[in-house]
Order: sequence, then C-alpha cells, then structure tokens
Amino acid sequence: MSRRYLDSLSMMATLNTHPSGLSETARRELMADRERLRAERKRLDTLLAKIDGILGSGRNERSERTGATVIETPVFGMGLRQGILKVLADNSDGMRPVETAKALKAIGWNSEGKTPFPVLVSNQLWRMAREENPSVRRSEKTGKYKLLHGIENKTASG
Repeated sequence: MSRRYLDSLSMMATLNTHPSGLSETARRELMADRERLRAERKRLDTLLAKIDGILGSGRNERSERTGATVIETPVFGMGLRQGILKVLADNSDGMRPVETAKALKAIGWNSEGKTPFPVLVSNQLWRMAREENPSVRRSEKTGKYKLLHGIENKTASG
C-alpha cells in the first residue's frame, strides 16, 4: 500500500462517525485488501510447501502456529532413533539425555514446535530402553544411557 493511500485513510477516519473511525468506503477497501493479502499468503504458503517437499528440507514455517513438531535431520531419511544410536555408539561411557540432545544438535539435528528437543530425545531414550528387545540400557545409578554391546538380547520366544 502506498503512503498516500494510508494518509487518505487516516484523513477519512477523522471525518466519520463509524465506531472504527473509518468511512464505509474506506472499510470496504480495507476488507478487500485484507482478503487479497490473505489469498496471497495462502498461495505463497502452498508454493513454499511444494518447494520444501522438492528440496526435502523438512522445514515447515507454519509449524509454530499449528503446534506440529518438525525434526530436522542432518542426513535425509535418518530418524531420531538412528541418530541417538549413532551418538551413543560414539560414546561408550554412556550419556544422559541432555548430553545426547546437545551432541545431536552439534551434528545438525534440531526441532521446531512446542516440545523442546531435549525432551524429545529423553522420551525417545526412555522408550528405547523399555522395548521388548532394548537396544539401550539406562543406569539407575548415573542416569546415563548406554548401547547394549555384546549382550544377548532375549526374545519373547527364548
């Protein structure tokens, strides 16, 4: 919108008795502009989503508005579980969930949304340790998670 257009709107506002201070004509023009801009925003959001899908970036700029959690990975197709296993494999002493989250962020992992990334990592570690055939074990003494190397995982059948 041009500066002259906005100035004319403010001048019209002083001449009216409408509760908003604008004439009916000015209100109609503003409503039309609002609808046009909303349609343009929707078109741009659709275009950006298509581009993100093609690039495989995994980013969703509207995730904060919708509350969706989007996790960015440094390697396309690698899930959070695989990333955690990779970090734990590099540290044989084990790591606490916050340390694991910091290590993942250092190699390019990130998340967007309401749930903080360390909480996502902690929850995933907890689930991984409580599976029927766990790949990690949590130390009750230190709270650190370690990979199970050389330990025979018992299956339900044997």
